[in-house]
Amino acid sequence: MKCFFFVALFAISHAASSSSEEVFNITVLHTNDIHSHFLQSDIRGANCSEKKAKEGRCYGGVARIVTKVKRNKKIYKTTRFFF
Repeated sequence: MKCFFFVALFAISHAASSSSEEVFNITVLHTNDIHSHFLQSDIRGANCSEKKAKEGRCYGGVARIVTKVKRNKKIYKTTRFFF
């Protein structure tokens, strides 16, 4: 975690001190404390039923994370990923 912090700090400080007027976008995807909850769950952390899933009332899950990462890799060709 310390390494990520210093890499992020360096990147931000370098970007801020750049003399270029070029604008750039930064997207940060962060996940924390999934505690082996690899499947989607409801708002209370219980297993998500098919009914709730169809209603869009489920959250989390590794599949959603993988989908977001793959989508961003396709859209943003110069994406850097730190794990």
